[in-house]
Amino acid sequence: MLAGTENFMLEEILTNTKSYRFGTTNLNFTLCLNKEYDKNGHEKSECYIVESLRDEDCFSKSRTAYEVSHIFSKDNSVPKYNNLLFMDKRSDPDMLSDNVISMIADDLK
Repeated sequence: MLAGTENFMLEEILTNTKSYRFGTTNLNFTLCLNKEYDKNGHEKSECYIVESLRDEDCFSKSRTAYEVSHIFSKDNSVPKYNNLLFMDKRSDPDMLSDNVISMIADDLK
């Protein structure tokens, strides 16, 4: 598990050359994400892909920023999240909402 601080999800990032639906930043660099489209303009999937790596934080270029306190993952074959990939060093699992707790495997609670 990684422990750290100051990780943010950004929404609607507008740069001089392109707009991005989402981004993630640790204040040193930003990964900008959009959906992937084929050459006919149709969505390839429901996933977002990284389209740009920016050597900057993009707070001033985004509409909304959300602080990330935890990142969980799971295999698609299991119903609940069973891996804690990141937890902000100022956080603990008791800070999670009941809705999030209901999606986490019992051994992580």
